[in-house]
Amino acid sequence: MFKKLISNLPFNPSLINQVSFYAKRMHKEEKLRRLGVMMVVLSLFIQMFAIISPPEPTLAASDNDILRGGFTSRDQAVAKCRANEQGFATILSAYFYTNGNLNEACDMLARSINSKIRSTDPNGSKRLVSLGRISQGPTIARTGKPTGEYPVNIHGAGTFYMRNLWAWDSGEYSTYDALAVANKNGTTIYVLFNCGNIVTNGHVPPQIPTTPPVPQPPVTPGTAVCTSLVATPMSERKYRFQATTTGNDYTVKSYEFNFGNNKSKTITSSAKTATTDHTYDAASAYTASVKINVDVKGANGPVPRTLLCQVSVLTTTRDECPLVPGTQTNKSECDVCPAIPGEQSTTAECKPCDDSQNDQDVTACLVLTKTAKNNTQKIENADGTIANADDSVTYTLRTKNTGKAIVRGYVVEENISDVLDYATVTSFGGGKLEADNIVRWPATDISAGGTITKQLTVKVKNPIPQTPISVSDPAKFDLVMNNVYGNAVNIKLPSSIVKTTETITGSLPKTGPGTTVVMSIIMTMIVSYFFARSRLLAKEMDMVQTEYVMSGSY
Repeated sequence: MFKKLISNLPFNPSLINQVSFYAKRMHKEEKLRRLGVMMVVLSLFIQMFAIISPPEPTLAASDNDILRGGFTSRDQAVAKCRANEQGFATILSAYFYTNGNLNEACDMLARSINSKIRSTDPNGSKRLVSLGRISQGPTIARTGKPTGEYPVNIHGAGTFYMRNLWAWDSGEYSTYDALAVANKNGTTIYVLFNCGNIVTNGHVPPQIPTTPPVPQPPVTPGTAVCTSLVATPMSERKYRFQATTTGNDYTVKSYEFNFGNNKSKTITSSAKTATTDHTYDAASAYTASVKINVDVKGANGPVPRTLLCQVSVLTTTRDECPLVPGTQTNKSECDVCPAIPGEQSTTAECKPCDDSQNDQDVTACLVLTKTAKNNTQKIENADGTIANADDSVTYTLRTKNTGKAIVRGYVVEENISDVLDYATVTSFGGGKLEADNIVRWPATDISAGGTITKQLTVKVKNPIPQTPISVSDPAKFDLVMNNVYGNAVNIKLPSSIVKTTETITGSLPKTGPGTTVVMSIIMTMIVSYFFARSRLLAKEMDMVQTEYVMSGSY
């Protein structure tokens, strides 16, 4: 337009009116572009200040952290290790394989290397798993990704939980600053800066420390023998057995009497002589014996020995329980599993349930389940629903004994750390809030096939906290009340504009400060060019008008 007006003006002087109009429009454009340059330059300065002094996270700690708030440098991490803060050194020792030597574990941490890892490492295989203090259940409520969670027992520190590191990602992946340490097995262990959590490539079991034997000075060996086992008749079927030992420098620990009909009796005693009575239930000759467990003084300390004596007896009794191995003189002896209801004839029937490892493993038979009810909205199953401010929610914890034996003194406990971020407890249902946000109820016996129920009622805070997501634990303050007791219960909360913006920005590409500054500079240059161009055109139009007025033509 500018070139067209200027080229035609000498031939058509009436175009001076259009030149004047165009000049006014160019001055308006100049003002608008000047404002644009000012805004872009201001944003560039703000970006520069953000790089020079980056914002600090408003929430840097979580109950899931191995070290609450993490650490900012290797030296600080070593200092926390030396102090064994929150059992940090104990946990490191278990994964560094220092056999319980905490000082050695801290020395290894001091030689660690600064590293940066991706949640999907190595090479996108997603094999990295992280250690935390609180169970998250089968999925992360915020991301919906599977955790692959399994418990880990660390000697001297307690029970922790391993999860897929990538399960926390709202985007394609996340990056973490970490200290890398090669443990004594050559396996690389990562310690995250922002929380102190342990990260491993696949499953790396923690070490159970062992205590090496203490060498003893040489001594003169002792001697011990079983002198006799005497059977004295007390009645037609009853005998009294007396075992006697002699020797030098030995200590008796126990006597194991076996009465020839698969009936035995153990007496824990340090006496040189032990006596016991036994009644037979069959007419037959038997050979009774006794094994005496002793410690004999040896060159390098006590040496365990087993002494043996035997004696023959003759009885005229009968077996009351022919289905049970051995001879029983009383019907009450027929049940080989007294803890299991009914009568069992073999020890294989003594396990409380199929999952039990032995006849004492009753907790393996327990099935834990949990439900939540929104009392305010009258929602029976509140899992996966949205609760509003001031809503009352009742959690019901059920513990069912699927085994055949009674479970005595079982303590129901639940970690409500994530719930307390958004709610307050209005009723503990007989429980008590203890350290680390754990609610425990009094010990209760659970009968075979029985179920016990505990309840906990909370009220959602008003207003609902809009605290930013934790830098060390993305599941904390994520507008989800997550709770696990056997199964996970997730109750969502309404999102505000602030939290929605936080979620969106968290899913944006991670460009980094350098890329952002370069993009801002390029944008500033582009805007400045168009401003300079508009200014130049406006000035030239003014010059054309001035010359036309002064000369009467162009």
